[in-house]
Amino acid sequence: MAASSPVRAQLFGPLNKDFEEKAWEEQKLMLPGYPKEADLIRVEVGPVTSFRFFVDIQSVNVGTDGVVRFSLVARSDGGANNVSFEGIRCDTQERKIYSIGRPDGTWVAARNPPWTALSRQSVNPVQTILFEDYFCPERQIVSNTSEAADALRYGGHPRGRSRQR
Repeated sequence: MAASSPVRAQLFGPLNKDFEEKAWEEQKLMLPGYPKEADLIRVEVGPVTSFRFFVDIQSVNVGTDGVVRFSLVARSDGGANNVSFEGIRCDTQERKIYSIGRPDGTWVAARNPPWTALSRQSVNPVQTILFEDYFCPERQIVSNTSEAADALRYGGHPRGRSRQR
């Protein structure tokens, strides 16, 4: 049996290389157009914040790198608008802010933005809700951009956490 080990390694070794995981590589970023009021869909986050959150349906994109990217608008009761272009990585339960919107309708890129862990304990847990209920139901990324957009249109993915209660 021991004598067959080198032969076995030669026979099966190359096959293992086919199954080795390749290092994850983020795709090149393409900024969407600035959000338009008509394209905003409200995302309910409950009574934990005084902000109202909206996703620009036209900006939603499921990338080949496993990241769902979207423009997010946060509105305070006082009328302030915060606009950002963000990504959620379902595999690692992380988010990233790529760009911040300016009042003149342009984007300013974040410098070396980090991936940060999602948390329901954050002041504004909208990204965690988007992860659980819209873009990564059951911790699996939606299959395409259309599925992500439908989840927004219908108030959540059928397999989303809030739909299973």
